[in-house]
Amino acid sequence: MYEDEILFQMIIRKYYRERVMQTAMTGEVKEQWVSRVISYSSQYNNGNWAADSVIGKPRVYPKYGDIPGAWAQGKKDSNQFIEVEFEQEMYIQKIEIYETYHAGAVKTISARKPDNGYEVVWKTKSVTNINSSRIFSPNFKALSFLCKVLRIDIDCLASKSWVEIDAIKITGTVPHTHNQTAPLPAIDSQQVHNPNNVDQWVSRVVNYSSQYDDNSWPASCITGEPRVYPRYGDIAGSWAQGTTDANQFVEVEFAEKIFIDKIDIYETYHAGAVKKILAKRPNGEWYTVWETARVICQNSSRIFSPSFQKLSFRCSLLRINVDCTVSGSWVEIDAIKISGTKFNFAIPPAPDDITNDLVKLVNSSMYSDIQFDVSGVKFLAHKAILFVRSEYFRAMIQFEENALQAGGQGTTQPTAPPLQSEAVYPPKQMYNAPPSYDSLTQYQPVIPSGPVPGPAQYHQQQTQAQSPIKLKDVEPGVFAVVLHYVYTNRIRPQCSPYVLPHVWRLADRFSMDGLKALAVLQLNTSLTIDNVIDIYLKVIHALPVSETYNGRRSYIFIALVNLRSNTQRNAIIYIGAVTSNGENGHQPTKILESGEQSSSNKSF
Repeated sequence: MYEDEILFQMIIRKYYRERVMQTAMTGEVKEQWVSRVISYSSQYNNGNWAADSVIGKPRVYPKYGDIPGAWAQGKKDSNQFIEVEFEQEMYIQKIEIYETYHAGAVKTISARKPDNGYEVVWKTKSVTNINSSRIFSPNFKALSFLCKVLRIDIDCLASKSWVEIDAIKITGTVPHTHNQTAPLPAIDSQQVHNPNNVDQWVSRVVNYSSQYDDNSWPASCITGEPRVYPRYGDIAGSWAQGTTDANQFVEVEFAEKIFIDKIDIYETYHAGAVKKILAKRPNGEWYTVWETARVICQNSSRIFSPSFQKLSFRCSLLRINVDCTVSGSWVEIDAIKISGTKFNFAIPPAPDDITNDLVKLVNSSMYSDIQFDVSGVKFLAHKAILFVRSEYFRAMIQFEENALQAGGQGTTQPTAPPLQSEAVYPPKQMYNAPPSYDSLTQYQPVIPSGPVPGPAQYHQQQTQAQSPIKLKDVEPGVFAVVLHYVYTNRIRPQCSPYVLPHVWRLADRFSMDGLKALAVLQLNTSLTIDNVIDIYLKVIHALPVSETYNGRRSYIFIALVNLRSNTQRNAIIYIGAVTSNGENGHQPTKILESGEQSSSNKSF
């Protein structure tokens, strides 16, 4: 390999590595709540004001005060802290701290780096004491490294009391993955959103038998998503009864009436006390959905999903009857979710359903009427589908039909005579003329004499009567990808990125602009630092090239790298200037950084 080519590859790898980082910084924007508490200085207790209270979404905010459900410290000094973890690493751009008691005590926010060291994101010289709740969102420079662990340092001296934090949320970008070995999803396994399906949480508590208090364990705690689950215990944030007898209940309402087929009850203390579930009919009567003759007491949290027959009426009101006598204490319910459908009938099939059906015909002998010989490998297809999907195949099929008719061989299938409407209407008006009833009812196909062949024999006769169409300069693996696209409008699952340049070339030959664009897009998402050079070389040698002033140049890689790095406005790799010089290899490539002007008059 020439020294200039080695230098060229080193430059491309360095450039691409930088652009991959820039791409990651502009990935998918995502919000996350705390998923785990790693460490903390102190906590007031293990239940109502534990450090774990910062996990998940807010429970107390926007209320203000010394309210159970937020983290409070066990010591009131200037050295309090909490370290929290989020589920996924991201480039953090925004931090929101939900302060619900003595706000203003945060003095330092630090982010853990990949080397496990901490970098200070924000700090202040003096803290304050604010007697109202707030969402504290300090200004800071977006992190340049992936992070999912934060440390919040707190100074309690200004308030001379503990401060309370309800939740912490981060917002940032999650980088796109660059793993070309990850398999693509199969067509029939893709998840399609069904607009008929609905999941709902409680929107309002209509009525209840009793509640422990108005703040920590009221019946209104059942509204919305879970706050305590999956934790277990007498933890503030769930509904607890004020009376521990067998006649406790809560009536809840959901935003939309649906045909309910599933009910999930999130029980977080003394689970198993639900004895009856009722749904309100449109006429106002209560209908028993599920009930049991004996309740239990389970010392762990659970999601209780009883089996029942789907409701035959729309419903938005449920009543949950609870028996506290087995546990001898109150039971606690955190949330209730219902699932069901807006309509009690099947909705029209999703658009992907036709693709799932047509993929069964790819290279199938089922009613196929055309064959291809690709380097000795036989492929079966269907003329009608090829005809409407590709100008190349349309011309090929028309040429074959014309040749058969010119040779007097005709076709093996009977052809209907002209409709009688053609004789009634002038030629210019034929396009608007409906076919006559007689022309449709009087037509009888010519039935050949002798035994009538069955479907298998008929298909065998059809196949034997056809000569495979030979395709030159085509690889079987590449043609298989093209044929799959013809039927499904998608590239074959698990297609190697090294095959895609050849797919692009064959798509160009077959006049399939959609496949060309899809091949470039999938090739773009498959590029990595390890394969970018090999794929680039395949692009140069395999793809169609443009005629220029003094040679043949490839421009497709410009689109790939610019699309991959999302930096078209900032930089362009002048890969297109790689000029073929016969046996002497390629000239070295110039890279244009931002602000440089190309000496070429070409515009990309």
